[in-house]
Amino acid sequence: MLYRDTVESEVLVHKPWFVALIFVAMLAFFLSFNLAGTTFGELMRPVIGDPLQSGIYGRFAIAFVLAIIFSLNIVVVGFIPLQVQIGIVWMELLLLFLAFFRSFNLSMPFIWENLPYLISQGVVTTIYVSAVSLFFASLIAIVAAVAKLSSNGFAYATASFYTSFFRGLPLLMQIY
Repeated sequence: MLYRDTVESEVLVHKPWFVALIFVAMLAFFLSFNLAGTTFGELMRPVIGDPLQSGIYGRFAIAFVLAIIFSLNIVVVGFIPLQVQIGIVWMELLLLFLAFFRSFNLSMPFIWENLPYLISQGVVTTIYVSAVSLFFASLIAIVAAVAKLSSNGFAYATASFYTSFFRGLPLLMQIY
């Protein structure tokens, strides 16, 4: 069961020092990428001229505008009620995901034409990888279980370390 947060405090995103910190962090982040050749660089063409020829000034202008937009977004969303904030942030993240997906320049007619094959290939590959993973995980688990029942200190220590390590390590870190 979830309990409502009863802590009364000032909203952090309304404090000028925090907004300035976010702005500086985002400015540094966006400066680390050359966004001149992107769609946003084309949108900034009236300000910076030819995006690919604008150099460091164009790069700074693009990063500055993106940092301003990001910071203002955080501040404005902070004034809205929680349920509306959640909806707005979900919508923004969905739009960012769709923009990211669009950046791959995929051939949609090709995908729609081959969709049954692509789906069946994906299902078969998923089942195959899952079956192989299940086999090896079961094999390792049986060896570790037998080792934990052993009176040999080395086998017990190795098995207990293995199970504790992988039980405590987040799944995302195990994948990568």
